[in-house]
Amino acid sequence: MNANLVLNSPVGIGYNTAAGAGQCVISGNQGATSGAIISVTWNDTTGSVAVTPGATDYGNQYDAQEGVAFVGNNRSY
Repeated sequence: MNANLVLNSPVGIGYNTAAGAGQCVISGNQGATSGAIISVTWNDTTGSVAVTPGATDYGNQYDAQEGVAFVGNNRSY
């Protein structure tokens, strides 16, 4: 995910670090106010997505790695 502008959304970009998840790079994105870039969990039974309890919001991190996800150079408001 690169160079996105997220407007009027409480969560901007959700990524999954569960076993079997592929690698991803999330960089150069802007927007979202609470949970700009945050780990989410998929529920196979209900088909729903929820913020992972205790997850760190990487919306304003310059450079971070969590599992297979690299997050860098993003901005949240």
